Amino acid sequence: MKKIKWVDGILVLGILFIIVGLGMNLKQEETKVVVERNSMVKNDVVLGASLSAVNGKISLNRASLAELESLPKIGPKLGQRIIDYRVKNKGFRNVEEIKLVDGIGEKMYEQIKEKLSL
Repeated sequence: MKKIKWVDGILVLGILFIIVGLGMNLKQEETKVVVERNSMVKNDVVLGASLSAVNGKISLNRASLAELESLPKIGPKLGQRIIDYRVKNKGFRNVEEIKLVDGIGEKMYEQIKEKLSL
């Protein structure tokens, strides 16, 4: 039977550390992919179209053009103005701020305010 020298033992330990380290990296990547997949499933299945529609309300800071168009009296042009305002001003700070978008007055705001969130 051959005696294992301490140098051989260190070499074996080094190889084990490398294998364990690679395994940990692979596990982290695997977890990352699973989280991304679960997020996509959650958005599509649980909430419908996306996270921008929560509790039946449309998020002014996250809604797509199509989601904004689902609001009463909001068409493609007005929806795009809402998005342009959001981009220019780095988001809405409160729901009432939508009245600053050209084409949305007090009357329209009263019709849609219950359907809006941030």
